[in-house]
Amino acid sequence: MKWIVMVVCLCFLSSSLLSQDTLYIKGGEKLPVSTLKLKNGQYRFTYNSGTQKGAVIESLVDSFFQLQPAKKSKKQQDVFEQAASSNTAKNWNVNVYLSLGLGNNLSINDPSGLPDKSSLSGDVALDVNANYQPANKRFSASNELHYLLSVQKQSLTRSAHLQIAQDNINTLHDIAWRTGKSSSWNINSVIRISSPLITQFDGNYFSNHTGLGRISGLASPYEITVAPGIKYQPNQAFRFSVPPYTFRVIGVTMTDVLAKGLYITDIDALGNYKTFVFQRLGAEINLWFDQQIKEWLSMQYRISISGNYFEQIAKNGMLDGLLITRFRLIKDLYLTHRLSIQNAFSNAFFKPFLNQNILLSYSKSL
Repeated sequence: MKWIVMVVCLCFLSSSLLSQDTLYIKGGEKLPVSTLKLKNGQYRFTYNSGTQKGAVIESLVDSFFQLQPAKKSKKQQDVFEQAASSNTAKNWNVNVYLSLGLGNNLSINDPSGLPDKSSLSGDVALDVNANYQPANKRFSASNELHYLLSVQKQSLTRSAHLQIAQDNINTLHDIAWRTGKSSSWNINSVIRISSPLITQFDGNYFSNHTGLGRISGLASPYEITVAPGIKYQPNQAFRFSVPPYTFRVIGVTMTDVLAKGLYITDIDALGNYKTFVFQRLGAEINLWFDQQIKEWLSMQYRISISGNYFEQIAKNGMLDGLLITRFRLIKDLYLTHRLSIQNAFSNAFFKPFLNQNILLSYSKSL
């Protein structure tokens, strides 16, 4: 009788263990799960024989492995099969955010005696995140594109022309190779590219109202910064990179914009402005912070501090940052707060230029 009881217990124990399924999380972690549900972009599961519950964001799942199918309902089995098929083959995670904002400033009966004034402004932003993180591989690449176009009209009269307040397209690339499959240390290279997108004329107009021609346009100017170094990433939320040496290329492709000497003042042997200049820079610190709190709040913060060398950073250092905070209103619709930071330490050690935009955003995952 004892042997029969032992055999039954052993069969039950082995059946429980074999029915455990495994979620592979980016970064090398493994989660044994008993049940699995996909809801609002999260895989929700139980573990420890169903006594505890957990959840993980869908985009953080690398792959799924089902050791032995347990008895599940058809709906639950469909979720397991979806996790197994989609996440195993899906090495790319792409998210697109399109944001719009509209503002009006109305001034009537100013006590100082100034005439009544009404101005109009609008913002359009595009944010794209395309991350390549194959399952159980050392190589990874995170790619971001951030574009912001801000326009304004000083008054609603016909004589006031529409002006460009901001027109910036920036890309950020982090190409990394982990030193070990479960290691937090990486050898990486950070690449940043920036340029205007729309042709802009003197006076920040869309057309040549002043007759003085163009002052900027696509790739006029452009800036490319390359920073190879070492990155530490203890978890999915935080990354820290230190390149000991960086270099930058600044160029202008439009000849009429180049001839104005607005962005490059170096002269070649013929007395013309150079089409590009190469700059050797020093050390740099890059910080990434990505965090999602439940389903209603997400943070995407990027900060870069650079200088010729650390001992001179107070004299020639630069601070650049982009902080994006999104508050979920309803499905795929967010209230987005964008804050860009720029500070040249040579002008003031900490007196940054801040630019803030509050926008309504629509999100789509591809």
